[in-house]
Amino acid sequence: MSVRTAPAAWDKQHTTSWRWWVPNLPKSLGANKCDRDEWPPAAFMEQKGSPYVQWIRFVPSSANRKAGQLWKGICGKPKKQTKWEGGPIRDGTCTTVKSVIYTLNAMSMYFKNVFSHPGLDDNPCLPIITDDPGFALFTQDAWYGDNVLAGYNPAAYKYNPVSSLTAGHKMPRGWWSKIAKRSDQEDEQRWVEMETEIFEALEEVAEGTYIPVQQMDFDPEKVIIDEGNSSRYATPQELWEELGLLKCRSYNCEKERAAVGHYEAEEIESQMAIPTDQDFPVQTPPPSASRWNPASGPSIPLGPRETGTTRTSSEGN
Repeated sequence: MSVRTAPAAWDKQHTTSWRWWVPNLPKSLGANKCDRDEWPPAAFMEQKGSPYVQWIRFVPSSANRKAGQLWKGICGKPKKQTKWEGGPIRDGTCTTVKSVIYTLNAMSMYFKNVFSHPGLDDNPCLPIITDDPGFALFTQDAWYGDNVLAGYNPAAYKYNPVSSLTAGHKMPRGWWSKIAKRSDQEDEQRWVEMETEIFEALEEVAEGTYIPVQQMDFDPEKVIIDEGNSSRYATPQELWEELGLLKCRSYNCEKERAAVGHYEAEEIESQMAIPTDQDFPVQTPPPSASRWNPASGPSIPLGPRETGTTRTSSEGN
């Protein structure tokens, strides 16, 4: 069993806003989508203590997923042969020996006519606002050491692109903008469906357990769902059902605070606050029973969960 940590690590180094500048892919590449391709493949990684270091290249999903079919079925259940042999008889005890031989599959791949970093400059999954082909790699990839004279700054990908890079460029109206629009519509619909049940859960929280916090130790909007050979961000419904997190839909979380009886004491301060477009998450125990079916794919790995606590954040995520 493998643990797929490399794609999430690449995401942490490359904030989503950079990927908004990836152009539309040609139809010849199939699905208009890019994947974080791992090497060695996740199927060959040990769950713990793997001797290998994984690397990433951000490439068209059609290339990533076709490559993954090359070793399909290689790592199946190993064949075994069992042999019993009689041993010595001493003091009325009969000894038998059991021998088990496991046969494991091995796979070798050879690449012909390989040049230095083949295809890196021709990768269509690169943002149009940078000429750095290393964007597709980990920021600590040895490629940057080999190209230090080019003056690339991979550390910048952790933050939103600066205006000097985006000025004069038009964001591609492709799969990222469509996903963003669809996501907004789905968020709105999920909120309408969940609103009544969520507010009922909030009203059950005792006032003394309402604890405002300045900042959460992780970004709920960057929680990753692992679906095998690909991963995605958790939906609002999954964040609520699995982690007890919801994104406020009202300004300054007014409706959400009112649901737990704490908005009145903060009303004056709220009215004096500077308007903002940021969202404020509320954390509270999810309802004990849900009327939704579980989300498809593996569930979000959970750690210890606080109970009876509602939280809001004064910073948007």
